[in-house]
Amino acid sequence: MVFAHVALPQIAARFALAYPEVQLEIIAEDRKVDPIEDGYDLVIRIDPSPDEMLVGRRFLTDERLIVAPTDMKRPIPTTEGAVCPVKAVLLSAAPSTVIWRMSSGTAPESILAPEPVIRLSSLLMVRDAVLAGAGAALLPKLLVADDVEAGRLACWGTHTGPSVEIWALQSSRRLIGAKVRAFLDVVEKAFPEKVFVPPV
Repeated sequence: MVFAHVALPQIAARFALAYPEVQLEIIAEDRKVDPIEDGYDLVIRIDPSPDEMLVGRRFLTDERLIVAPTDMKRPIPTTEGAVCPVKAVLLSAAPSTVIWRMSSGTAPESILAPEPVIRLSSLLMVRDAVLAGAGAALLPKLLVADDVEAGRLACWGTHTGPSVEIWALQSSRRLIGAKVRAFLDVVEKAFPEKVFVPPV
């Protein structure tokens, strides 16, 4: 849903201008769809599990940032390896005991223990709550990069956990069509700094 709201409208507009004879429909759903049963030519998934019924390619790798309101003080550990509590906005699905491990430049890794002040069901809601001053949050760079660059949010550091992988997938039973290939080309051009991984 985050990728759909943040990136797909611009990509869809570029595709529509480049291929006016093709009718494009994008549906953003917060559920795992089946491209065959649901009739989709292509699905976009975040960190997908291996699925022999689907083939595709990773087209973007994103990192997670720990961001906070600009007037919120970043906790400083009293000793190396100490865990610092921090008021935080968490997803509803986040476990009750979660730890954020954060790196920032040449500084040693910081360990934060988020204390939830609000739990929300979507990353977009979490971002808006942080912008409103509720607390710190762990969010995809794709979602908050503009806010950090504009000075609306402070970036404390990068989460040291695994990066976020975004994949375009289709049914392994179908050959990739010219229209789908053209759409993927537009997606690739939208992220010129990222190198596409060959189809698997």
